[in-house]
Amino acid sequence: QDGYGQYLKIVGDSAFVYNYTSHSCDPLESDLLEELLQVIEVGADDLLVKKGINHYTFKRLDALPDFCSQDNAIDRNDPVHNFESVWHTFDQHYAYFGEREIDWQKSYDKYRARVDSSTSDVELFVVLNDMLEEIGDGHVGLEPSDEVMEQLVALEEEKEDSSSTDEPAQPSVHSIRQQLKSDITDRYLASTSHYNSGVVRWGMMQDDVAYVQLNWMLLLADVDLPDTLDLAEFWGAYWALAEEGDYHRDAEAEGAVMIVDSIVRELSHAKAFIIDIRFNGGGKDDAALAFLQPFVDATNKAFTKKAQLENGYTTPQEISLTKAAHSFDGPVYLLTSPQTASAAEIMTLASMSSAQVTRIGSATEGIFSDMLDRVMPNGWTYSLSNEVYQDLDLNNYENKGISPHHELGYPRDSRAMYELLAKDIKNGDKAIEMALRLAKSIH
Repeated sequence: QDGYGQYLKIVGDSAFVYNYTSHSCDPLESDLLEELLQVIEVGADDLLVKKGINHYTFKRLDALPDFCSQDNAIDRNDPVHNFESVWHTFDQHYAYFGEREIDWQKSYDKYRARVDSSTSDVELFVVLNDMLEEIGDGHVGLEPSDEVMEQLVALEEEKEDSSSTDEPAQPSVHSIRQQLKSDITDRYLASTSHYNSGVVRWGMMQDDVAYVQLNWMLLLADVDLPDTLDLAEFWGAYWALAEEGDYHRDAEAEGAVMIVDSIVRELSHAKAFIIDIRFNGGGKDDAALAFLQPFVDATNKAFTKKAQLENGYTTPQEISLTKAAHSFDGPVYLLTSPQTASAAEIMTLASMSSAQVTRIGSATEGIFSDMLDRVMPNGWTYSLSNEVYQDLDLNNYENKGISPHHELGYPRDSRAMYELLAKDIKNGDKAIEMALRLAKSIH
């Protein structure tokens, strides 16, 4: 596969996926081919497939390299082998060492010295996690085995017990965030509608301005779950259905199309729309683009994306937006913040091609690439950013975020930002108030 470090072995209607680097080759998963990828085109020497909004190219090989089948010659639990596998994967596929000012060879020299054949699993996790955290990328992560996680939690609890104080516990960032989302709709909407336990909330504001609070680019599939579940309960029940295979991989985008079409129809008399993605940490790119489609002024090219490939990149893929059958042609105010991340940033990036969208708030987080999910030889999982997204002028916003047209100076720290908004809401949310003023000035 060009740019993604995977081999695909097809046997009949089954597919076997391997992760590879110059150092290692490890089996990842196997399934029916049609369950893994949608085949678009088969050539003599290449295979074009589709997954979500993405097209991927595979080049034909005569056979898998020998080191992919030498299972007995490799100790997959060896700490050194696992460290090398992770480091080489980043070395060959991570796209943003320059933007994040990381000397990856220096990282190798620093952290490789802490690993040898006697390194324990917990010690290996700490070394790798320390190395990856230095990158400062929200799409870089490491997930150990359940056993190792339990040991890490126990160690953390011991530290907390030994450093406990009598200071009252602060409310969690999550609880502040959840309350804030409700406070906004309670203040501005006489009647609030919601979908999937508040993943989407909407209603009409003063002066015929519609408000839509889109809180995830996930959890959007139309599933049969009780309307009484709070978001935490819904989250667990939703992913249980997903694991049982009760909806297919396109269901997120289909749910986004369904609910946004319903909202646009319901609020068709609106003079302007406010779409609030300040609390949206991402999800599926195709769901984000589907939700945006009723609010773009034309069918057009939105952005390009390409993947790291050796010392260059794969051929850029052009991503276009198609104007929805039922659309809104008036002004749209897109509210963003430093907590607007990943697929929510893809929505923001795509909106830049539409003249009817005005951005208000602060720059987004700056993590655009899809997460390239990998499995270590010992079975742990990790992720990295291997793709470069660019706007129509070839600007790359990684590690910077997309700035708004109207800057409100939100703090980058999540707690500080939510506490500021919670304080401001008593006198009116500044972003919403600005959008209302702008909408009123037009009409």
